[in-house]
Amino acid sequence: MNQEAMEDTTNEISEISYETIGRFAAIPHTFIEGSKHLSLHARWLFVALMYYRNNKTGKAFPTYDTLGRLTGMSKNMISKGIKELENEEQEWVWLDREKRFGSSTIYWVLLPIPDYIDPPF
Repeated sequence: MNQEAMEDTTNEISEISYETIGRFAAIPHTFIEGSKHLSLHARWLFVALMYYRNNKTGKAFPTYDTLGRLTGMSKNMISKGIKELENEEQEWVWLDREKRFGSSTIYWVLLPIPDYIDPPF
């Protein structure tokens, strides 16, 4: 590729904006590396919850219907995936939740701190 073509490509990329690509969810490397034992449904559900997660509070509160529309999963599959992400017998618990009466459930999407980072406490 010649210099002029490279500059044209760079200009096109720099013009891509949030409005062009839409929302996105960042998936932590610790989840990618540490979730091999989880089912594909649980992993995809984690991605969907990260999509709805508030980065300041760590909370997400989509309904089962919302998760079903986004992932294509049935309510039964969502329920199983959530239980899998909450399983305390695994190396890391990825999810905690609080059921609210008459409202959607609050999910805390938990992100592990890698060993090479000193925790702030």
